[in-house]
Amino acid sequence: MTRFIHETSRKQINVPKVLDFSWLREENLTEARTFLKHQKLKSFLEMTGNVYPDLVKVFYSNLEQDGKNLVSYVKGVKLKITREIWSSVGGIKYSGLKVSKGNTAGIQGFNKMHFYRSCVRNPTEPVTRFHAGSLTLIPRLLAHIIAWQLTPRGSNHVVLHQEDLILLYCIMNQLKVNWVSTMVEHMLKSTRLPDYRFPFAIFVSKLIDYFEVDTTNESNDTIKAASEIDNSIPMKMGFHKEEDSWVFRRNVAHRAEQEAAHHEDGEEENAEINREEEHVQHMDESPGHSFVNEDVPATNYNALVAYQAPEYRGEPLSMFERQVLDRLDTFTDDQKTYFEMTQARFQHLDY
Repeated sequence: MTRFIHETSRKQINVPKVLDFSWLREENLTEARTFLKHQKLKSFLEMTGNVYPDLVKVFYSNLEQDGKNLVSYVKGVKLKITREIWSSVGGIKYSGLKVSKGNTAGIQGFNKMHFYRSCVRNPTEPVTRFHAGSLTLIPRLLAHIIAWQLTPRGSNHVVLHQEDLILLYCIMNQLKVNWVSTMVEHMLKSTRLPDYRFPFAIFVSKLIDYFEVDTTNESNDTIKAASEIDNSIPMKMGFHKEEDSWVFRRNVAHRAEQEAAHHEDGEEENAEINREEEHVQHMDESPGHSFVNEDVPATNYNALVAYQAPEYRGEPLSMFERQVLDRLDTFTDDQKTYFEMTQARFQHLDY
């Protein structure tokens, strides 16, 4: 009780996120859907329901490891989380590679720098730090799910830690991860480190219901629409929906500039051709002028080919400009996280 009053009750809970796999299919994000289904994560990522914030904190206050299982006490009820409970409540089986920051022995061919460069939009740019904002759509979306749902943290969601890159590598190369082991380690770490927020609030609340803990008069928060991963997420990442695919916003603007420039060039060419034709017609109609000459072939002005402007690729950003953009991305994500946490704390109040 003393630990709960002085430590655990003051810690925050990670704002839970929910991913609907049908949204991935509807938005033509089938590659990400395939990767996640191979990891057997559909049930866990789609999990929704009520959250008991106070009881979740009590759960983590009493959480400890007993052999291969996690054990906690909530209102006098013992919650022993065995592998069978993980499977029945969380939909995750105890199988696959046990990987972590210090354990990459089972991963063949993993090189942090090489893998990161294979996922970014511009692999020729110098790498100053591992930042999710530079990734293409599918790795960017998977990194978001890792940072918000699989190993959630309270801030710096756009900064890729080594563990993020390891998990992302396994997902994209279809190497089955032992997610029970990964999540158990993450849960225990949140009880040891003061700056870690309590993760998996929906799953822990499902455990509380599963073990029939009395929740009468307990505050509970229903997962709101703001917690769902939808079209707003890739749009905030800088991607734009164009017909049936997502493209990076800067690419859209660059292509629009190219089309506008090409359209202007075409109009200038047409105007020049019209002026030439009018001049020829005027010369034909003028007395004393004749262009009938068998030695000189007639010129076909309609056969002129429009000038093709060279593709403009834009000037590359300097290192300082890239650092400013990265810090702005981090600041934006931190502000969004703070807003969602504040909103979640007051959602259960009656006005």
